[in-house]
Amino acid sequence: KKNIFNIPVDFDNFINHPNVNKLSQNEFEISENIILSKNTFISKNHNFLIKKNVKLELNKGAILFIQGDINFEGSNENKIFIKSDGSGSIVFENNNVQIKHVNIENLGSPKIDRYILFGGLNFIKADVVLENISVKNSASEDAINLINSNVFLNNIFLENIQSDAIDVDFGSLKFNKIICKEIGNDCLDISGARTQGVKLIIDKSYDKGLSIGENADVNIMDLLMKNSKIGVAVKDGSVAYIENVESINNDYDFAVFVKKKEYAN
Repeated sequence: KKNIFNIPVDFDNFINHPNVNKLSQNEFEISENIILSKNTFISKNHNFLIKKNVKLELNKGAILFIQGDINFEGSNENKIFIKSDGSGSIVFENNNVQIKHVNIENLGSPKIDRYILFGGLNFIKADVVLENISVKNSASEDAINLINSNVFLNNIFLENIQSDAIDVDFGSLKFNKIICKEIGNDCLDISGARTQGVKLIIDKSYDKGLSIGENADVNIMDLLMKNSKIGVAVKDGSVAYIENVESINNDYDFAVFVKKKEYAN
């Protein structure tokens, strides 16, 4: 297969898709359904609004790589749908991202040279707001992968995730209500990130419900963890304050250990 080195050259430009409506030189709108089967790119100076009821489908390994600011503007009555055949994925880089009232199903992970990415949704050095999001049947290593980003999550539901549900690598995270069900690995995996949150509900996480590592600083109120292997793991120089915890039928409720020797106890 052809190696991907230059994304603006090797990917199709999204503004050329027939269902993209140009509002001005740098502003674009999507109000019709879109199916992508080729790698597609949104450049830094192109800003997009995705309107209610739109269905975005990513098949045959298609990657949507977004550097412009983007707003998925669904509503409770008129959601936006993002789905795939198990191979498509989205990457957001160095931009402002708002995704509200969106259902996401069956994404895979991107294959791009110069990047090591494992998520169906990947956010790199982005300012991110995700609200009222449902993610199901993820076929990637991470359903949501947050890298060096500033993130707010509100009312996020994840179910039947192949590996990690939410993977946070550095940056900062604030959240209000995350629910995980049937997670193959970790529900919330935090590495080196400052995290504050309220209401984390975990049911059947087959490795760790909440994993905190690599000098992370975490403060969480209201944690319910049940039917999981390890409820909470704190490791590798991390600090965690967790208040109002309910633990039901886990193999281990809490684990504290050093996994990587380069980090202090």
